[in-house]
Amino acid sequence: MAEYLTKEEYKVLQSDLSTSAATLFVTRSLARQFFLNVTYRNVRNLTGISVLGAKFQVLASLVTALILIIACLALAVNEFGWGATFAAPLIGIFWTVIVGFTTESGSLLLSTLLFIPCLLLAYYLPETYAGLVGIFVTSVYSYRISHILAQRFLTTLVSSSYDAYNMLEEQIKVTRTETNRI
Repeated sequence: MAEYLTKEEYKVLQSDLSTSAATLFVTRSLARQFFLNVTYRNVRNLTGISVLGAKFQVLASLVTALILIIACLALAVNEFGWGATFAAPLIGIFWTVIVGFTTESGSLLLSTLLFIPCLLLAYYLPETYAGLVGIFVTSVYSYRISHILAQRFLTTLVSSSYDAYNMLEEQIKVTRTETNRI
């Protein structure tokens, strides 16, 4: 259960965050939902901070991921004809499983370090599979990036605005390195 902070306690928390005496954690799924469901005008009116650029980046990355997976499915139909009746559902299942299990974990660096070898693998595969694997991998990467960006943007917003913190207080986890905890 969250402890509700006064503005003075929040200023202490901000100070602790800046000196690394505390860390603030927001889940990636919550952050993505925040940028999908909350309008930038509501955030600006509540906090005085514009999140239009952040919202656009998160949405652009999500839309890119969805367009790419649809393109992958269309390419499978084009390449395999009737064989796509097996390939398309497998692609959808693998994509759903991979993004479902990897959304909350991993960093930007790790994601990029895994993305590059997968693209290299796609390059060396036979031509029939190279495009499918390349588009599939890029779609998964774009989906992960959308969650990582959303988490970073929301963490920054919450750590710089009391009103944003107050709005999401029950979903935020604050960990202090000292014995004093919030």
